[in-house]
Amino acid sequence: MNEKPTAGTICLDGMLQGRLPDSTAADNMRSWITSVIKSGLVFHLSIDGPNFSIVPDPTPQRSSRLSKPDLEELLSEALEALLSFLSPEEQAPAISN
Repeated sequence: MNEKPTAGTICLDGMLQGRLPDSTAADNMRSWITSVIKSGLVFHLSIDGPNFSIVPDPTPQRSSRLSKPDLEELLSEALEALLSFLSPEEQAPAISN
């Protein structure tokens, strides 16, 4: 993160990465990105063959753009939806990164 935190903004950090179980999961992840952007969260998806990585945009985002006032609830719902595309065996390595 290059910018100083500013009141009324959020800035997320971290990465999820793993292997895609199939092409349907890749399509689901692309749809997920579109959905979370509409909710006010900005993530970037990279797919390289059978591997994926998802990182949040490092630019501070206005919290007023969020579709829900509770950031924790919004993130929890978003991540649960994302992880639903992976089997329990595929979730653990993705979460640990």
